[in-house]
Amino acid sequence: GQDYHAVRRGDWKLLHRDAFSPPELYDLARDPAERDDLFRSGHPEAPSLLRAMQRCVGAAGAVPWRKR
Repeated sequence: GQDYHAVRRGDWKLLHRDAFSPPELYDLARDPAERDDLFRSGHPEAPSLLRAMQRCVGAAGAVPWRKR
């Protein structure tokens, strides 16, 4: 199987599908179908959500976007 990781804070959702794809950021209030990825636009929510995801995944013992 494939691991998917996501962090949600309020209406914001950061999703990471696999080690070879960049994270995706969605504003679920405006885009509930998750069609408009805001991660590459430099949205200010992206860095803090990415750090939160990295902390959670790292605490679980796996970091899929970094080779060991």
